[in-house]
Amino acid sequence: MTTLILQSKKFTMEDMRELERHGLVAGLTPPADTVKAPEGQFKAKALYKTEPHYGGHMLLFVSLNLLEGKLNYHPGNEEVFLLNPYERTKPLIWVFGLRKRAEIEAKIANNTLTAADFAAYEMPFNDLRLSCFTVLAGTLHYEITLPGPEPNPYFWVGESGELPRIDLDLRDYILKVKSKGEQ
Repeated sequence: MTTLILQSKKFTMEDMRELERHGLVAGLTPPADTVKAPEGQFKAKALYKTEPHYGGHMLLFVSLNLLEGKLNYHPGNEEVFLLNPYERTKPLIWVFGLRKRAEIEAKIANNTLTAADFAAYEMPFNDLRLSCFTVLAGTLHYEITLPGPEPNPYFWVGESGELPRIDLDLRDYILKVKSKGEQ
């Protein structure tokens, strides 16, 4: 068994842009070609529509207190809203595969997977630029928090009503996240 140690870090706009460049997430930012409408008119743009074979759209409230996660993906998009109007919580750490699923699976099969194939981010809440984004179909990910007595993090997810979660078999690899304070 090979353990890959991932160092978590604060999620920044540079990190968001990097994930977007890899085609893994889409930040919820107004499309430049639609944001300004002439007086007396409106503009609308579908950023994506749910796929009928996965069912209607749903909004989930997720209260998370997992200390370990299972790398997974969905065959459809999901929107994430990291909004917390009430209290401080333990950190929410989001792990992303930095490559498309097929490439990660090939690296697992070839025994060439490394920690550089992943990123672990301590996600900010209530930041309109960083706290609302779309995890694109096929993006490998999972979410965890840290141990401690503080309240656990929670967030909202919008997705198709029947969207399955598909776990990825890492075979002989284990992903472990180190928080900022850990050596």
